[in-house]
Amino acid sequence: MRLRLVPSVVIFILLAGVAFGAEVNLTADSMRYDSKKGLFFGEGNVRLSRAGLVLVARLVEGDMEGKRVRFIGDVRADGKWDDDVVELACEEVATGFEQTRNYRFSGGVRGRFGKRMIDADLMVLSGDAFSVDKVRSFVDDDLRVFLSASSIDGHIAKGAVTDVTARGGVVVKSSPKKDLPTTIKGARAVYSKDRGSIVVSGGVTAVQGDRTLRAESLVYFLSSGKIEAVGKPQIIFPLKGSSEP
Repeated sequence: MRLRLVPSVVIFILLAGVAFGAEVNLTADSMRYDSKKGLFFGEGNVRLSRAGLVLVARLVEGDMEGKRVRFIGDVRADGKWDDDVVELACEEVATGFEQTRNYRFSGGVRGRFGKRMIDADLMVLSGDAFSVDKVRSFVDDDLRVFLSASSIDGHIAKGAVTDVTARGGVVVKSSPKKDLPTTIKGARAVYSKDRGSIVVSGGVTAVQGDRTLRAESLVYFLSSGKIEAVGKPQIIFPLKGSSEP
């Protein structure tokens, strides 16, 4: 194995070629390059700049032949992803230099992605698609919706979420401007921008004010706060003036 220190500009040129002509700049305090295997390693103030997004980390390792690179330790991502501002922190980011941008954030992913605040174990951005795993919090400012679930995936166009599917222990909290806050729990939730609704299924419970609704599935309309239940719906609410026995 032939490992040698190389000027950062060499890495610039190599990565730019892999990235189909896109400008990619990678710098570090020190860098080693194995010309035989095409492997490189960098440490100290690692910084990658590509297509409006900047990554900083303590360490970097990459494979020129495999067109893959990993950023490790106190990673921060800042900049733009199409129409969205990105401000994310995590422990590791893996990416490649294909024509379609693809970033895999892992290890305590927290921060802002456009109009969404995220707290999760894993997040993948690829083109207009996103997926998030072990989601503790996914809050969309436009929709005024909080989500938590085992996994969430969806698509974004012009800065707005067009569709979302959440699976596993789903919790939906909505705070519409003209209605009571609503909390819905179920096994699966599907949001559609075109329909303006969230369909929740799988042992659903919805709480709105002092009313509780249980059903096999329901449709929640975000703008009005209206709920339509399907499959053995049951409503529980207190009677005015009633007293506990």
